[in-house]
Amino acid sequence: RAGGGGPLPQPGRPPLEGWWLTVRGKGDRIRQVPVSPDSMARLSAYLLARGLPADPGASPAVPLIGANPSPARARGAAAGDPTRHVAASSFHRHIRTFFARCAQGLRVSDPASAARLGRATTHWLRHTHVWHALDAGVPVEIVQQNVGHVSLDTTTRYVKTERVRRLQAMQQLWQTTSRAASAAGVDQASSRASP
Repeated sequence: RAGGGGPLPQPGRPPLEGWWLTVRGKGDRIRQVPVSPDSMARLSAYLLARGLPADPGASPAVPLIGANPSPARARGAAAGDPTRHVAASSFHRHIRTFFARCAQGLRVSDPASAARLGRATTHWLRHTHVWHALDAGVPVEIVQQNVGHVSLDTTTRYVKTERVRRLQAMQQLWQTTSRAASAAGVDQASSRASP
């Protein structure tokens, strides 16, 4: 379920407003995940196409992803029941079909990627989100909360890119200190030898 949030108070800063998605995760744990404005615009358009109000908060009992009536049922009905949700197995099948079509499109130009994509599952979307969020510099504890990992250790397993950023940051520091030392006339060879 999506819900708008009131302004979040932050002393000295303008209030933040945004949308949160309530997610029921593994073990029936409930968490809330922030939703991007672009995703909300797309969701609003989708809800309108289903004959519902664009504001998901206006119909809290309506599932965000509605069941798509089968072609046989759709012929006899103008629209499906907007309160029916898509079954998890159906959602999974649609995503796998989408991945398979994408893989088919890559088979000639990039067979290795096509083979990997052909094995993709819906869970890969979670992994991809974690990798991209961490790579973009989102703090690991925020990623942990968003994906619902109970332990921070689970999320930190993804922090391979952190090593790259650490090395880049240190190389930048070394270059800066090396230039500063050169400008000050310090002999770098002798400074390396001293403890």
